[in-house]
Parts: sequence; structure tokens; C-alpha cells
Amino acid sequence: MGKKILSAEAVASHFRSIEPTPTQLRYINEIAFDEEYIVVSRGREAIREYKKTHSKEDVRSKERIGHCTHCHQEFILPETWKINETDPLRRWDKQKRKCPNCGCTSELISAHRGIKKRTLRRYVTCFESSKKDPDVILGKGIMAIRTVEDDYKTCDTVTYTVTMYYFKPGETPVMYKRQAWYSMYSHRVVPYEHWYGYDVGEDGIGSPWMRQKEISDLWHQYINRGYSPCIDKDSAMRMIRKKAWKYCQLEKFIKSNWRYTAYDYLRYFAEYAKYPGKIEMLMKMNLRCIVEDKVFKDGITKWCINWQATKPKDVLRCRLTKTDKEYIKVFTVSTESLSLYSLIQRHGQNYTLAEADSLRKYVYDYRRIAQAKPFPDIRKLLKYGEKQEHLYVGISKEVVIHDYFDYLRECRELRYNLDDKTIAWPRDFMQAHRATSRLCQIKKMEILAMKEKERKNWLESKITKRLKELEKYKFETENFLIRPAASIDELIQEGAENHSCVGSYIDTYAHGNTNIFFIRQKDSPGAPFFTVEIRDDRIIQCRTKDNKNAEKGSDVEQFVKLFERIKLQGQQKGETA
Repeated sequence: MGKKILSAEAVASHFRSIEPTPTQLRYINEIAFDEEYIVVSRGREAIREYKKTHSKEDVRSKERIGHCTHCHQEFILPETWKINETDPLRRWDKQKRKCPNCGCTSELISAHRGIKKRTLRRYVTCFESSKKDPDVILGKGIMAIRTVEDDYKTCDTVTYTVTMYYFKPGETPVMYKRQAWYSMYSHRVVPYEHWYGYDVGEDGIGSPWMRQKEISDLWHQYINRGYSPCIDKDSAMRMIRKKAWKYCQLEKFIKSNWRYTAYDYLRYFAEYAKYPGKIEMLMKMNLRCIVEDKVFKDGITKWCINWQATKPKDVLRCRLTKTDKEYIKVFTVSTESLSLYSLIQRHGQNYTLAEADSLRKYVYDYRRIAQAKPFPDIRKLLKYGEKQEHLYVGISKEVVIHDYFDYLRECRELRYNLDDKTIAWPRDFMQAHRATSRLCQIKKMEILAMKEKERKNWLESKITKRLKELEKYKFETENFLIRPAASIDELIQEGAENHSCVGSYIDTYAHGNTNIFFIRQKDSPGAPFFTVEIRDDRIIQCRTKDNKNAEKGSDVEQFVKLFERIKLQGQQKGETA
């Protein structure tokens, strides 16, 4: 998707503020941080500080004082509360208790030895209204960090907005994002430039804002960095009270799964912004499964829904009778069932939606059946599957029906006459399917072999043309000769007998990217000896069996030097062999 770098001013044009609003900060501090720390201290100094605010209480010298980082209230720890105490059956669990003042679930840690590098991280998604357009819903993804290491009694919240979203019915949703990192060493948000090469943004922190049309969420990557995801669902519910969103059916949608994440909310807003009327219609028809698949799987719905339709009657790719509509009200109809129903109707077969829904467990790969030619009678196919499953142990009706569409495709590839009932409906399906599969495999191998032969002939012709260019490099002495490789077979044979990789140079040699020459002994010119690679009139390598170079001072080395001097360097032109 196309990304565009924007200024902070341009991003904030619709938003009230890039930074969290007071309402959003209140949500982050009071609700998002629902699990924090109870810092336990003991000793004279701790008791003295406690008595400053609890003078009426009688405190013994051995008492332990607990400080809740959520409400910043102190209390005397019960004797039964032990730091690092765990359930013996779940030893990996951290000991957590509820603060008696605010009820926040918190982990017990020591103020003296357990506080180092203790940081609370949240990735919070909130929603707000636009200051320009009342029909627009805006979203924010906020890094929220609390570090207790420096001062657990104040424990201020650090926030940094990294994603912003723009949703309006009838318009393409837009996402703005930037990258940043919270440094445990400096206890501040820092840019990514050291790791990812981003420029620093206008605020000197993080990367610049970037715009993209594809709605995504960064919470997955923040989870990997220790951030717990959190979404202000109440803010989302407040936003759908707007006039343009009051029919978005979000409440009905989330009832199907209360565990929906922030990304699910964002995806729903994005899809409703693109297809407001269609999503509203499908939700009111009790086709929630299709909306869910559109939000989470997208492409799967194209078989039954025309998302580009301009008229409501054209949205569904199938015709629903009165009986079908009553069936939808009572039963949950999946996208697969509706897709199968649409395909059946497209091929002129008379079924009800209830029948198509019952067939789905047998005919589950509607992508495959959409390509079936000829399209089989589904009722006849089911009866055929029942008969065939009795012929083999362990072969079910579902397997027969699933493989039948592969069988039809193979028959088309082999150009069988499917009008012949003995071919279209063989008596022994598994045997017939094995035969067609084997023949198709043989056909594919033959095609590949034919293509390989054509390619080989083409490369051979290029090598033959190159021989005329390389004739000028032919050279011989009393004992040795050097000539260019004449064919593909020669290169392969040379590599096989010398145990070298010269056979892999066929393409580069044929295309003129390198030059391959053979050194032969005069008394055995057909036997592989030395292989030479020449490029830009320079010897790159000269090797014999097992990739060994010529020995220093040997006759071969002297021959190569003479060849290089006369043929490559053009020196001693008057010298003859």
C-alpha cells in the first residue's frame, strides 16, 4: 500500500490532539493499568514514613508496609502475604494480591531487592470524535509506560501516541503511524533510527508520521516487546451514537464474541466505512458469519457477496426464497453454505438453502467445485459417494466427494469424454482416480521433458554461434592444445569426470557472460584434462580433477602462461608454436 510521510500538523487536523486527552489519560491510569505492583518495605524508615499519614494507627516495629502503585495508598501487609509465594501446582505464577484500598490486582515485590527494571507496559486503543466532522470516528493507539524503578511512590505514566485512525461511512479509512522505542536505560521514548533507519520526527522522538490506506494494528509488535493490549470499549460505544453510525450494528457484532481485540474493532469500523449499507443489511438479515469473515478473512466472502453492487438486491449472489429467509432467522448460516448455495444456483440446480447447508459438510471445498466442468448434480454425487465408500475400508463419503472434483479436472486434462457415463461415474472410483492421476503425472513429466529438450536445443544453438567468436583463442604446442567448449554434453562430461562444477556454467557460457575452454593432451584429445574459465581476456581459473590447480613449474602451467601471453595479452605476436 502506498505510504506518505506527513507533518504532525497535517495528522492533527482532524484530531483534537495527538497526545492523549484528559479522558483518555484517566482511562489509562484508572483502568488500563488494572494489574500493577504492591511494593513492600520494612524497617524504621518505612514505619516512620507510614505514621506521617496514619498517625492514629498502632504500628509494630516488625510490620511490613505495602505501597500500591495504582492508587498510591499505603497499608500494613497481612502476615499471610508472602513475596514470591506461588501455588505449588502452578509454580510459574507470580504471587498477586488485591489492594485493600482500590482493589487493583498487583504483584508483590520488594522495595529493596525486587524493584530493579520493573516496568508496566500497555498498548491502549481509544476512540474519540472529530473536531471537524461529526460523522467521523477517530482512533488512537497509545504506548503507556509506568516505571517503578526510579520512584515507585510517584510512578508517573509516560504516554506516546504511535497510531491514529480515521473512519467515515462512505470514505476510505486512513491510518497514520510512527515508530518509537521506550529505553529502559534512559526511561524515555526514543526514535528507531538506530535499528531501522527512520528519520527522527518533528518532536525529536520516534519516526515521522506516515499515512497508509490499509488498516493494520501495531499491537502485535508491541506485545512482543512486553506491552499488554487494552481497548477502551466504552469510548467505541459512545462513538457509534453518532447519526452516521447509529445503524452500524457494532453492538450486535461484538455479542458474538466478547473477547474481540482492538484490532477487531478497528477492522469492523474500516469495513463499515467502506460498505455501510451492505454490512447493515447483512447484520439485520442475521448473516453475522459473513460479516465476521469479511472483517477477518476478507477474500472468502467473494463467492457469495458482491461488495461492489450498487443495489441491495444485487448484494447476495444467490436468490433467497421466503423459506430461505425464515431458515436464516432460526439457524446460523455460514459463508461456506451461502457460497455453495450460490454456486448451485449458478449451475441451474434446484435446491433450498437448508439443503445446501446440510451438504456443506460433504462438499466443503467450494473453490474447487466452482471450477468443475461439467458441474455435477450434487444429489447424484452424494448417492455416488455413499456407494463408493462401501468398496474400500477407511474411505468415507466426504473423501470420495472431495476427490471427485480432482477426478473431473484430470479427465479434462486427458481430454476424456465426460458425456460417457462409464467415464463420468466409474464403477470403481478410487481405481479410476489412481489411473487418471498417474496418467496426468506422466503427461506433466513429458511436457517438462519436452520443454527441457527445447531449452537444451536453444542453448546448444547459442553455444554453436559462440564457437565462431572464440576460434581466435585456439592455441596448441607440441604437447597441449586449448579450445572452447563445443557443446552442453561436453561441459556435463567434463564436470562429471573431473568432479567439478563446470556443468553449472552452461547458461552463463551460452549467454556470453563467461568463456569456458578445455586444455587437452595432444596424444588423447578427447579425454578431459584441464578446464579454463576466461573473462575479459583474463584467466579466472584453471583446474583439473577435484578442482586442483596446475602444479608450479609444470608443463601445463608453462603452457597456460604462454597461451596467456600470446593470445590474451597480445605480446610476442611473432612467436609461433
